[in-house]
Amino acid sequence: MKFYHGTSKENWNKILNEGILWGCNIHKNSDGTEYMGYRYTYLTPCIEIADKFGNVVLEIEYNPVGVNGQGVDNYCFEHEIPEEERKNGAICWQFSVFIPIDLKNVKRLNWFSVRGQKFLKHLHKLNTKLHSKHWLYTVLANRFNVC
Repeated sequence: MKFYHGTSKENWNKILNEGILWGCNIHKNSDGTEYMGYRYTYLTPCIEIADKFGNVVLEIEYNPVGVNGQGVDNYCFEHEIPEEERKNGAICWQFSVFIPIDLKNVKRLNWFSVRGQKFLKHLHKLNTKLHSKHWLYTVLANRFNVC
């Protein structure tokens, strides 16, 4: 399944240096010394949510297991969400993964992948309303192979 993770450029470089995606939290004791808390990575099925958490958005191929007593992740499968909440649009919008994710399953998305598609969708709706192809939509659609 595809999920997304938002981070900063600084943290993306740390991820590349470590060779795995596995978040960590650095905390300070009252005396100022630092310690690392337990490690986990937040994932979301919604690219728009990941985009709010940093200027770097990662696409991750990951197969969640849910709460299985082994501490792998706490993904909430759709059938586990109460029916009434599902009817109101509830989804597992974010969950934690408590194991490292190999970078072969991680891809950094470019700006267009994250924000440009949304812009083109809005422009396409406008063109549909106008019953024609706006010149900007035509140029961008041809440039990025969007119909």
